Amino acid sequence: MRLFQPWPSRFWPRNGFRGAALSLLAAAASGSASAQVPAPGPAQPVVLPVYQIPRPFYDPVGLNLGSFLLFPTASEQLGSDDNIFASDRRRASDIVNTTNEALSMASQWMRHSLTAHFLAGQELYARHSSNNANIWSADFSGRADITTDALFQLDGGFIQQPLPRGTPEAGDTSRRPLFNTTALTAAYVQRDMPLSDRLEFSLRDVAYISDSDASRSGTRFTYRDRVSYDLSPAVSLFVEGAFAQQHWLRRADLRNFDLLTGLLGADVDLPSTAHGEVGIGVLRQSFRDSDLETLVAPTAHEELIWNVLPLTSILATVDRTIIGTETFCDSAASTCRSGSGSLLPGGPGLPPKRNSLQVTTAELGVQHEFFHDILGEASFRYERDHFDFNGLTDRLYALRANVRYLINRNLEADLDYTYRQRTANMSDDHTFNSGPYKENVVSIMLKAGL
Repeated sequence: MRLFQPWPSRFWPRNGFRGAALSLLAAAASGSASAQVPAPGPAQPVVLPVYQIPRPFYDPVGLNLGSFLLFPTASEQLGSDDNIFASDRRRASDIVNTTNEALSMASQWMRHSLTAHFLAGQELYARHSSNNANIWSADFSGRADITTDALFQLDGGFIQQPLPRGTPEAGDTSRRPLFNTTALTAAYVQRDMPLSDRLEFSLRDVAYISDSDASRSGTRFTYRDRVSYDLSPAVSLFVEGAFAQQHWLRRADLRNFDLLTGLLGADVDLPSTAHGEVGIGVLRQSFRDSDLETLVAPTAHEELIWNVLPLTSILATVDRTIIGTETFCDSAASTCRSGSGSLLPGGPGLPPKRNSLQVTTAELGVQHEFFHDILGEASFRYERDHFDFNGLTDRLYALRANVRYLINRNLEADLDYTYRQRTANMSDDHTFNSGPYKENVVSIMLKAGL
């Protein structure tokens, strides 16, 4: 179970617990569970893929608690992973049992809204008990409708989890270090037809629990403003500017950086049919240390949810961004050389060198309802991770297939298969991760809800 990654993914993944919570709350709260700020004014139709559309005969009815609806769920998942360390140099297989207990809640107010999600998870490995881990998380989203044309929204969350293996910066050890992630976003939206403005401030703090991993800890502050112009009820153009500051716990004088991003794009919303957004722009990364070269590069973000048929959805995303990586040699490091023998940046007597990770991802998936109670999903994901200080480039290819059986409104079963393969232009360099690998994961899950 890989709930989310420390950098640079969003606070919640598209799939997983929050995706399930959204499908439940969509039926009960008309989409108010979404973490995105809705347009001010009357409730707007939402575009939901097949896996999340309301199904009155199979959706849990929830429990009434005053003006709130509660949705408790519990799941048991048994999986087989043939490469638990995400490494072709030290392959090991194991059976993994994952138990989740979750609670979602949504307000039923005519004005304003409040939703919350809570999760506790336990991972148990049959033969590698040192990998056992607990996961705790909680998040909320509150919206205050100030006027018919203005609203304020506050979103926050916390999660404690082990660092997922196979991620760009997971390292090449058998340990899975624990870390906490805290996220908070405050947004104000003002609409004056045909213009609207969304202004937000967010912070994201990643704190590793072990002192030996403290150099990975850091905080990012982001200021963002998006101005949109409606060309029609379905199409709007936008311009967006964002300024982010990254503060690292260690070697702040060398590693801290500022990130300035500008985007031009368009939104398309066809109620119940399609939602699409495309934004293309440029970003500028400048480090606190003036001796480090400033990086200017293109950036892009595209997403699409298209219900091409009443029972078939196509989902696509494309992202390109840049972050500063956390691997620098300092007095706390056990070695100043990478796995291939190259010197790490920031070491004694070495000139400073820019240390950035350029991430490009693309994902395409299709969801289909075969029968009222049987759903299927297939997806393909591509990711390119380029570390510019040593020229290491990794490419990840992932295929996933899922079949979901809705037994009744209180039970569902999922059968899931995932194949991952990572290639590298420097297969012996394990500065940042475990290098090339192939992995097959098969799992079956039974989930119960009220």
